[in-house]
Amino acid sequence: MVDVERADGRTEVIVQDGVQELSYALDEGLIEFGTAIDDGDFLRAMNYLETLPLTAEAETMWRTLARLTLEGRHLYIAERCFAALGDVSKVRYLQGINEIRQKIQEKQVSALRCSSEDGIQHYEARARLAILDKQFKTAEGIYLDYNNLDAAMEMYQNLHKWDEGNADSHDFGF
Repeated sequence: MVDVERADGRTEVIVQDGVQELSYALDEGLIEFGTAIDDGDFLRAMNYLETLPLTAEAETMWRTLARLTLEGRHLYIAERCFAALGDVSKVRYLQGINEIRQKIQEKQVSALRCSSEDGIQHYEARARLAILDKQFKTAEGIYLDYNNLDAAMEMYQNLHKWDEGNADSHDFGF
């Protein structure tokens, strides 16, 4: 590589191959998306993706952003990613979790508690995120830690995992 030239919104890499110099244009979109991801600026990455038509390449970037935002618990952005991908079930599920978070925030404000918690640490939000990650035993444990056996059993019933829900009730002497 000999040089990198930026002009008129284009980036080109100049490479020397023997006596010959070759120029390769770089994809500005991929650079912008990659830089935003590397910086952890998921909002910027999402805003960039919203300017693109939904091509196979853009879909891959939406999926990458969805995965990263779920892992980082940036649930509003994850919700938008799944909407762009047309995954209605995940969008609705994340909306439910975000509603729980919103209610927790409103309760904190009305109780005049100044807390930086955005509701993500509330047991119901944590349990639902565990369910989304298919960590059913973790979700069950969270519910049981908060004495919410009904929610644990309902989770298994909603997942059509009847045996797990019934087995757990027997474990508690019911």
